[in-house]
Amino acid sequence: KKYHQENKEKILERVKKYREENKEKILEQRKKHYEENRDELLEEKKKYYQENKEKIKEKKKKYYQKNKDKAKEYNSKYYQKNKDNIRAHNTTYRNKKYHTDPCYKLRQTVKVSIRQALKGGKGGQSFLPYVDWTIQELKEHLESKFEPWMTWENHGVCHPTENRWHIDHIMPQSVLLEGVETMDHPKFRECWALKNLQPLEARENMSKGSKIL
Repeated sequence: KKYHQENKEKILERVKKYREENKEKILEQRKKHYEENRDELLEEKKKYYQENKEKIKEKKKKYYQKNKDKAKEYNSKYYQKNKDNIRAHNTTYRNKKYHTDPCYKLRQTVKVSIRQALKGGKGGQSFLPYVDWTIQELKEHLESKFEPWMTWENHGVCHPTENRWHIDHIMPQSVLLEGVETMDHPKFRECWALKNLQPLEARENMSKGSKIL
């Protein structure tokens, strides 16, 4: 310990020199070590992240604020170099999430429905500030009204041989949102109130149209 304290600069210089002269060897050793201990290392990394989540987020935030321009430039270059792989990965991720996460699927379904119903579209905004529920609350509300055959797996477009269901507006969107262009209109909140939403068999919902059942 005493030697280390008295020779700190010399030791650091020696380590630096060794690393520069043995880059390939060190990389190969690290690669071999990772391959031989992959599961343990990933588990350690995961555990460390869980135990230090807030600290890591704060550190990343501070680094980003301090190096914002540098980070943006790096991200831009990385995206341009890897955009095809990134797009393919994102598409695969979204498709998997859409078919396995009911809350994600609900959010996407509602988003598309609103965009089609409003004359002015959503204007790139999230619809959540303009409704009185969270996605989880919408999910629980619809589940409470499920018929015995309804599940999250058969939520979706009509199928020729299988029962499917849609989110139905008891008072139709086409009636409530006639002439409405933006989500801050009072009629929008009325249209998307939980009491106006129910699960309904897909073919029945399609034939219902603008009628009030």
